Amino acid sequence: FTPLSLDTVPRIQRRTTDAFELALPVVFLSGIQHFVERPEGLSGAPDDVRSFLSTLPVQWEETKFLAGYPGKDFVVARRYKDTWYIAGINGENKAKSVILSLDFLQGKSAYCLTDSGEKSRVAIKRNEINSITSTMSVDMLASGGFVWVVKN
Repeated sequence: FTPLSLDTVPRIQRRTTDAFELALPVVFLSGIQHFVERPEGLSGAPDDVRSFLSTLPVQWEETKFLAGYPGKDFVVARRYKDTWYIAGINGENKAKSVILSLDFLQGKSAYCLTDSGEKSRVAIKRNEINSITSTMSVDMLASGGFVWVVKN
């Protein structure tokens, strides 16, 4: 299994959204972090996506499990230096909301990469979160996901 494939490849039907794919490098650990992507695929990606991928760490200093159930969904927070990456994936074929306990990030701001509501190319939108509260709800499309980047 190789995380992150944003490009469309003939004869391969991807069932996940772009935001699900963006969450995978944070969700899965690998001794060598690599992406299944062609230059043509990344060139068509939004600037926010390319910026996120170019600054994504290859190691983590702290990990917190936030939510999940095998085969259904998974949300994890990983920290490298002063930045937290919160990523979630929805393993089911139905949209859902997940409630997260975020006491450790309360009051901080973040940007979030989520699905725009479509399962098509360049279907990522960026949202700003001005002040994280102790408990927050996150929506995910069917087979969707999200990534938050929280800087201290």
